[in-house]
Amino acid sequence: MLQVLNLRLPLEAGELGGEQLVKQALAARLKVDPSVVGAWHYLKRAIDARKKGNVVYVATIAVALDCDETQVLASLSEDKVRPYVPPRMPSFPSFKGDPIVQRPVIVGMGPAGLFAALVLVWAGARPIVIERGAPVEERLEDVRRFIETGTLEPESNIQFGEGGAGTFSDGKLTTGTHSPYAHFILRTLVDAGAPKEILWQAKPHIGSDILPSVMKNIRTKLLKSGAELRFHTRLDDLVIERGRVSRVICTDLADPEHRKLVFGTQSVVLATGHSARDIFEMLARHGVDLSPKPFSMGVRIEHAQRTIDRAQYGKAASIPGIEAATYKLFCHLNDSDDNGYAREDRKRARMLRRASAVEGNILGSYRAPQTEVGVNRGVYTFCMCPGGSVLASTSEVGAVVTNGGSRFARRAPNANSGLLVNVYPEDFEGSDPLAGMRFQRLWEQRAFELGGGGYQAPAQLLGDFMKGRASKGPGSITPTYPLGVTWTDLEDCLPPYITHALRLAIPRFGAKVHGFDMHDAVLTGIESRSSSPVRINRDEGFQSSVIGLYPCGEGAGYAGGIMSAAADGINVAVAILGGIR
Repeated sequence: MLQVLNLRLPLEAGELGGEQLVKQALAARLKVDPSVVGAWHYLKRAIDARKKGNVVYVATIAVALDCDETQVLASLSEDKVRPYVPPRMPSFPSFKGDPIVQRPVIVGMGPAGLFAALVLVWAGARPIVIERGAPVEERLEDVRRFIETGTLEPESNIQFGEGGAGTFSDGKLTTGTHSPYAHFILRTLVDAGAPKEILWQAKPHIGSDILPSVMKNIRTKLLKSGAELRFHTRLDDLVIERGRVSRVICTDLADPEHRKLVFGTQSVVLATGHSARDIFEMLARHGVDLSPKPFSMGVRIEHAQRTIDRAQYGKAASIPGIEAATYKLFCHLNDSDDNGYAREDRKRARMLRRASAVEGNILGSYRAPQTEVGVNRGVYTFCMCPGGSVLASTSEVGAVVTNGGSRFARRAPNANSGLLVNVYPEDFEGSDPLAGMRFQRLWEQRAFELGGGGYQAPAQLLGDFMKGRASKGPGSITPTYPLGVTWTDLEDCLPPYITHALRLAIPRFGAKVHGFDMHDAVLTGIESRSSSPVRINRDEGFQSSVIGLYPCGEGAGYAGGIMSAAADGINVAVAILGGIR
């Protein structure tokens, strides 16, 4: 087979019956008759919309020819065509020798924990996998009940449960890392029921409608391979002896008496996600080496998907079958970009400092004078969900947290994205590694109060936000946050320096994506859990300051999405088996 690189295809090639157009383009590139073009498949396909008058697909394709491929290859330049080499599946170390006396314990069934478990069962290690939340089918019911009644189940929700937080989001599989395990991860997901398109899409995603069945199929595979899965089982404590983990102490949440469970082990994979705040607190009590890390806070922004399609594709947006358009925006603000604090911004900052002195909470250590005047930080969009909806993603009673999600088809009328501002460890006084976590919690609780209780979210029209006035109701965009919104002024649930940075960045983003800064766009607060505010420090062997404790994934501060978290889980499993990264 041959690999044809950077082949430009008309958008009609992506429609049903467009295969003939692909064959014609392949024949033209290879300078052969179309009749000799045999079986082919995509290796990668993306939309090139840089020229709005000529939007096309750019694809890399593997193709077999019914002629002498060597002769064809010799007549073409290597940057256009080369021999096709299928991706190789990685080899993992197997466990040999005496049986593992104390089985590895994996805490958390998000992508990091699941892929660590898959590698360990393959090696014969028979891990015990504990998950505080429910199996995905029960978890779906818990989330449905929360949306319908406003009754939150703190241990089983959009953050906690089989599959992790990504189960209810878009299921994005894009990543900036270049892991050697990338194809293995995608292939494993496809074998578990994910769409085959994720193997070649430039921006692959599974969709919240398909992910639950994928998770169930991975569960079945783990059980058949010797893993022990324990749902409704919360890690409460570690027993550490002479600097080494020896046991984990858990609570059986499904038991009416909440009986305690103890598992002896020499290896604990800590893959608990960025919302398991009790885990961070427990580690701090044990003196495990933790450090604060940068994170982000902001809002969800919603537009009509057709607005984004027109902005990104131009007239091509009307072509049937074209995928919903996305965007990814970033700017870094400097102090020189600041046109001075508006009077109202300064007033709110002073009120915030007075309130922090009275409340005695984390705002008391918040360095308001420095950070609220300085604007030296990034503003960016995050987890853009075309044709999707805003999610109610809190895991704590009395708090509002938003995120975004969409189904595989991405055909809902709205687009949404996180609109976030960097928060740095330097924004807090002292050296408390959990200061950022407490900071998140405080603003999530303020969002709950501003929403009026009942987990309604505070919302504001972008135009009103830019002018510093409260909104009274929606414009042309109907907000999709499922528990309802309260129209208000988001200034009351975000630090002034964040709202100020957003006001500076939004016009810049509007210049890049036409309509982004439209008056009717909906801002819903708050988005606060795009990443962990804490890093559980580890060495080159993936162990923390406690021997046998292997922190991994997003919650440990070493990943930023499904793919990177899964790859990190594999790295940790390989390390436990005595292999190398």
